[in-house]
Amino acid sequence: MINIINKSYLIIVFLSLWGLYERYEEVEVEKDNINNQISSVTAQLAKSKREKKRIDDFLKNIEIKKAEVEEVALQVEKLQAKLPQELSDSETVGKLRSIADKLKIRDIRVNPSEETDKGFYYAKSYEIEATGTYLQFLLLLENLSDSERILNVKNIKIERNSSQSKGRYEIIKISAIIESYRYNPAYRESRGIEEIEKKFEEKAKAKPQNKKKRGKS
Repeated sequence: MINIINKSYLIIVFLSLWGLYERYEEVEVEKDNINNQISSVTAQLAKSKREKKRIDDFLKNIEIKKAEVEEVALQVEKLQAKLPQELSDSETVGKLRSIADKLKIRDIRVNPSEETDKGFYYAKSYEIEATGTYLQFLLLLENLSDSERILNVKNIKIERNSSQSKGRYEIIKISAIIESYRYNPAYRESRGIEEIEKKFEEKAKAKPQNKKKRGKS
């Protein structure tokens, strides 16, 4: 009877140990699964951190570029503000004739043309024809450069006067186009910042869709 009890006790101990062993195996499997999950999460976290850093760097560069673009646009607008608001043909033609008269330039004709839209400013050309000496025309150009209003000599053509009488100075004919400018009050220099940010947002939205397509395939 005692032997049977002892054997029963051993069987109970063996079964208990076997149960503990099986539980140990289960725990080890669970631990391996958890470790694998931790490794996967850690890898995803590292990837997310790298992606976040890349986005942060990109946004930082955008902010730097935005500041640079804004500075350039402000410089353009400052230059725009220096141009006159209106152009007066009578004033410009009168000024050109006045300079020519002082220099004794003869047969001067000034013909204004239509304005041309150049973006932040309008340009207006004046065709000039006159007769005089080289020195007189050099002084004319010098007076134009000293003018308070911007007057730009766009092109110039010089011809010898075939009907010139003999004299100390050679008489020439000149044809020139002179431009005058006024600013365009309706124009504002484009920063292009909205377009950059829009492209970035579209690119960011497109990434999750690409990942979904890869998972399905």
